Amino acid sequence: MQEKSYIQILIQSLHNKVEALDNIIQKNKEQFEILSEEEADMDAFEENVRAKSEFVDKIVFLDDGFEEVYARVKEELDTNREAHADEIKQMQELISEITERSMTVQAQEQRNKELATQQFSKARKKLRSVKAGSKVAAQYYTNMQQLNVIDPQFMDRKK
Repeated sequence: MQEKSYIQILIQSLHNKVEALDNIIQKNKEQFEILSEEEADMDAFEENVRAKSEFVDKIVFLDDGFEEVYARVKEELDTNREAHADEIKQMQELISEITERSMTVQAQEQRNKELATQQFSKARKKLRSVKAGSKVAAQYYTNMQQLNVIDPQFMDRKK
C-alpha cells in the first residue's frame, strides 16, 4: 500500500514539473516581448529572470525528490508491472510532455539569448557614444575657457 502512495507522489511530482515548465515557457514569452522592444526595459528583464529562476529552482527540487522516491519504488514497479500498468503509462505520458516542453524552453532560451546579446550590444554602443559626447563637451569647454584668457602683455611706455 505504501508503494501505491509513493507512485502517486511520483505522478504528482511530474504534474508539478509540467506546471513549472509551463510557467517558464510563459516567462520566456514575456522575456521575448521585453527584449524585442527598441529600448528594452532592463528592470523588467531582471525581474523576469528572477521569477524564471524560481521556477528553475522548483524543477531542480522536484527532480531531486523524484529520484529519491523512485529509488524506493523502482523494485516494486519492475516486479509488478501489470499491477501498476496504468500508473506507469500515466508517468510515461507525463515524461513525454516534460520532454516536449523542455525542448520548447531550450529553443526559447536560445532565441532570447540572441536578443539579449543584441540589446546589450546596443547599450554598449550607446554608452560609448555618451562617453565620447561628454569627452567632446569637456574639450570644447576647456577650449572656450582658453579663448577668453588674454596672455599677459607688456606695454612699452617710451615715446
